[in-house]
Amino acid sequence: MPRRDSGVTAAVVASGVLINATGMSGEQILGALRHRTAHDDTDETAEIKVELTKLVQLRLTKLTVELGAGLERAAHLLRACERRRPASTR
Repeated sequence: MPRRDSGVTAAVVASGVLINATGMSGEQILGALRHRTAHDDTDETAEIKVELTKLVQLRLTKLTVELGAGLERAAHLLRACERRRPASTR
């Protein structure tokens, strides 16, 4: 059974071909490379734009999730500090 990554955003660049390899097995990546090397420059430029868009979307989603979790943790710590601070200094 092909192995898949664990949600990690991955890009493969080979022979000038950029592939968003997130969630792809080695066999799938190789198949995509074989397909893409047949493109002419115009088709490949269009495909690179699509792949870059996918990668940016994945990275922004991951960053948004990480920032949200970080903000939630910071708010929790701030509330904990507020509860521990003497009432006279609030």
